[in-house]
Amino acid sequence: AYFLELAQARGLDTGPSKDTPVVPIIVGNSFQCIRLSQDLMKNHQINVHPMVYPAVPEDGARLRFFITSVHTEEQLRRTADAVVTELTRIRAEDAAAAEAAEERAEHVAADGAPPEKASE
Repeated sequence: AYFLELAQARGLDTGPSKDTPVVPIIVGNSFQCIRLSQDLMKNHQINVHPMVYPAVPEDGARLRFFITSVHTEEQLRRTADAVVTELTRIRAEDAAAAEAAEERAEHVAADGAPPEKASE
C-alpha cells in the first residue's frame, strides 16, 4: 500500500490498483514504457518489466512493480521518484521530437523540399 500511495501522490497512473503487492504504473505508450523500463535499470538500477501491446491494449502499456516485505521505505520512495524523473524526461523528449517533425513537415508542404541541415 505504501508504494501505491507514493505513486499516486506523485501523479502516476496506477489504474484501479489496491490491496495487492503488484502495482502497475500505466504509461499508455508501449515505446515509452520499454524506454522507461530500460532507463530505470540503466540510470537507477531498478529492475521492472514492461507489459506492452499485444499483452495489454496500447493505451494500457505499463510497468508492473512487485512489492515485497524486504523492500525498504527508502527504496520505494527512491523508485517512485525515479519513475517520475525518467517518465517526465521521456515524455518531454518525445514531445520535442514530435514538434520538430511537425515543423519539418510544414516546411516540406510549403516549399516542396525538406529543410537543409546546418553544416557544422
